[in-house]
Amino acid sequence: MRRRLYFSRVIGFVFLVIFLSADAPARANTKIRVGLPDFTSSSVPFEIARQMGYFSQEGLDVEIIRMSCAVSVRALVAKSIDFDSCAGVKAAVSAVSQGIRIKIVMARFNRPLMDLIGTKDVQKVSDLAGRIIGSGSQGSPAEAFLEEFLAANGLSAQKDVKMLSVGTSSDRIAALFAKRISATVLSPPWNLKVLDQGYRRIANMGDSIAGYQGSLSILQSTADEKKPALLAFMRSMIRAQNFYRTRKSESLPLMMQFSKLDSPELTQRVYDYLLPAMTIDGSLPDSVVEAEMQRATKSLKLVKMPQAQEIFDFTYAREASRALAQK
Repeated sequence: MRRRLYFSRVIGFVFLVIFLSADAPARANTKIRVGLPDFTSSSVPFEIARQMGYFSQEGLDVEIIRMSCAVSVRALVAKSIDFDSCAGVKAAVSAVSQGIRIKIVMARFNRPLMDLIGTKDVQKVSDLAGRIIGSGSQGSPAEAFLEEFLAANGLSAQKDVKMLSVGTSSDRIAALFAKRISATVLSPPWNLKVLDQGYRRIANMGDSIAGYQGSLSILQSTADEKKPALLAFMRSMIRAQNFYRTRKSESLPLMMQFSKLDSPELTQRVYDYLLPAMTIDGSLPDSVVEAEMQRATKSLKLVKMPQAQEIFDFTYAREASRALAQK
């Protein structure tokens, strides 16, 4: 009798182990891969979500992969990554015209995070007439923002100034210091560092140009297949952005470490620069969406502008935000 009871317990234990083993993959965290162009201060919400455990609390195993914009868009289309934090409206519109449905589902900042910075003798925008200005890489948002800004201030980028395409921030700074250009566009922390060297802020681009920075894009097919994971990721990011807005003292060391900033003082200045532009729930105003659609249509020389809902879809972000509000 005892032997029979013993064997019954052993068999029961074996079945329990088999059951738990079979159930383990279903309970394992969902793997999510995100392409990020660089570990900059504007990307610190990703690090906050990781460090504070928001991803793991949502059942996600998130891998942040550093890759260039050109590579990340191809990786997104190939489904090597789930999210891309680089593809802008132009890339999404171009993809849609080829039958590839890329959706921008979240924006971290609701305005351009760029200053136009020049040499000391440039007192105002009109002083740039006949000068050389360093833009971002050809076709980049920085170049598009700069052209619009100049036009709004009575200068043609094609006739009144000479635009020099200089890709990286460090290369543009080097060109400015060497006096090969009279002005350039820079984002944090580079704009603040250059201002500390005695150069002049001509304008904050975000004050006059409608746009955004820090997108999150996904293939529509991936969104359909992984909607629960998409919403979980959104909730994590919205929580991270709320942490950034409301817990400055804790956000600063995370930003300094993630972005490899030089000092606590510079980190605080970068934080203060970014804070007013951070979105509440990851969505954008209609005016910004409209401006971005027009900008992409003009750049790609399209006869007809696509519908905004073909490119932007903030329903996921808003659903995630509502779910957090109910907790």
